[in-house]
Amino acid sequence: MGKLLPPVSTADGHPFRHPGFWAAAISGAILSLIVTGYAFPVNNNVFHLPIVGRLYDEPEFAGDAFVQSLRYFSSGLWLILAGSAEWVEPRRAFLALLFLSRLLSLVGFLACADYFGIRETRQRFLFAMLIAVTPLMQGASYAGNGGLF
Repeated sequence: MGKLLPPVSTADGHPFRHPGFWAAAISGAILSLIVTGYAFPVNNNVFHLPIVGRLYDEPEFAGDAFVQSLRYFSSGLWLILAGSAEWVEPRRAFLALLFLSRLLSLVGFLACADYFGIRETRQRFLFAMLIAVTPLMQGASYAGNGGLF
């Protein structure tokens, strides 16, 4: 059985220092957003909006058990974003976070692809574009409600 190629993308062997890596990751993230779209506040965003707006601190929700339970939502990300609607409009914040999650996904895919010899800028762009549009990343997922993208 053959060995995997070492990750040598630049002179110093670090794929993240190659400008084509980041250009492919950003382009792939943008393309994936174009393919899937952005529909705010559909799906699970409606459950996060009370957190970013800190509605559990408002007197009109004092007797609402569901809204009060959001105060203790177990995700660290949403604990950090609690009350962020005061400074950043939620529509823009959710779009930025969606883009960031896509970008991180593409960075991970491209880092893995580097081990398989996908190291030229053109190869990285093609790989990122294929990942961004593949049906495997959209639609229903057996592991949850929705695709990976």
